[in-house]
This record gives sequence, structure tokens and C-alpha cells, in this order.
Amino acid sequence: MKKYLLSAMLFIFGLQLSYADSASGDPSELLCSPQGIANLIPAFRGKDGKFEVPSSETDLPRFLQAYDSLRNVIAVMLTQAEMKANPTQVGKQKFTRFTLGKDWIASEVGFEAKGDVIPDYSKGGFGYYAGPSFLQNIQPVNGTSGTFYTIPNKGVYISPMPTILRCVNVLMETSSHDSGTFISPSYALGTKDGKAFMLVNGCQNTTTMATINGQKVMTPGASSYLGIQVSAQYFKKESSPK
Repeated sequence: MKKYLLSAMLFIFGLQLSYADSASGDPSELLCSPQGIANLIPAFRGKDGKFEVPSSETDLPRFLQAYDSLRNVIAVMLTQAEMKANPTQVGKQKFTRFTLGKDWIASEVGFEAKGDVIPDYSKGGFGYYAGPSFLQNIQPVNGTSGTFYTIPNKGVYISPMPTILRCVNVLMETSSHDSGTFISPSYALGTKDGKAFMLVNGCQNTTTMATINGQKVMTPGASSYLGIQVSAQYFKKESSPK
């Protein structure tokens, strides 16, 4: 009995030490990998404990929980880092703009509306899951050294901008086809070597493209989207709704 109690005490003590070690580290390091995000935010955690992307089609509450949690966790970590920062040290810090690969998969929700017609998604169509992201085939604009990226044939331009956290960039976006722009803030998360693996973004448009007399012109219209974009190499579908 004494041997059992001693073993149990040592096990508990070991867990406490392990927790203390993890707690003493920088929690923002968890933003540097998909699995770190899963460890930080339960809504991104599958039944096996591994990172997975919740479905915006079949599990909307979990998708929204994941989306909202990630944006707010990033905001809190940025605020904490900025409050602790020494301006002199920040001035000497090396900042990295993320590089963006070409293959992306999306989980997102959104709507389009014209005039006074209220959209109705009671029969579906509000969510889009596990299909190609609007980022698909994104590439750097020549001569910008990765400052700006574009999506061919879509007129979309994106700039990842470093923050005080090395695994977080904020995103600026504009479009030459409509009035589309990212809501602020929208974020990109990247690995420690500066490769983006995930975006959490929102987008809004106040115009839409229409063909009138054979010419494409901007006309009034509204659309808004909330999305999680994940590099194809890390995307794992939700196994089943929780």
C-alpha cells in the first residue's frame, strides 16, 4: 500500500512539474503550429487530440467557437506582448513577413445580398467546407520581395505584415474587381521559419460585378464572409460533429 501511495504521489508531482514547465514558457509559442493551436483551443481539437478544422456546414457552433476563440486569443497575446515590450528592444527586433504557399483549403461562412432582399439559408448554403480556398494559387507580386501577394485572375492583393509576435502577421487586403477588403484585424499564423499555415479572416464587399451591355461594371451589392484558411498540407477534416 505504501509503495502504491508513493508511486501515486510521484506521478502527481511529475504532472505538476510538467505543468509548471509549460506554464513558465511563452504561451504565444503555441501559435506557431497547428497542433499548438489545438492544444490551446479545444474547438480545433479532434477526438484524437490532434488538430482538425471544424466544419462550417455540419457543425456551425463549433466553427464559430473556433473562429472567435482564435481571433480573441491572438488579440490578447498581442496586447500582453505589447504591454511588456521595451520600445528600444522592439526597434532592434528582426521582423519576418510570412511566405504563403499556393495550396489552401477553406472552412467559412458568408452571405450575398442585393437591395432589400434578405438572404435565407435555412436550407443550407451558408457554410463552405473543405473546398479550395480563395487563396488557391496565390503568388508573390514580382519585385515586391514578398511584401504583396496576388491571386491570379481575381484581382485580389494581400500583404502580410509582421507583429511583435513572430508567429503572427496581420493582413491587409484589397481588390481591383470590387470593393472587397478584409475586416480588421485579420491574421495569418506561421511557423517559426516564417511559413504561413493558417489565416483567420473576415471580408466585406459593398459592390458586386455585373455585366451590362457586354461590359463588366460594379453595381451595388453586399457580401460578408468569415473564414479559416488552412494550408493544404495541414488541413484535417472534422471526423464527426461534436
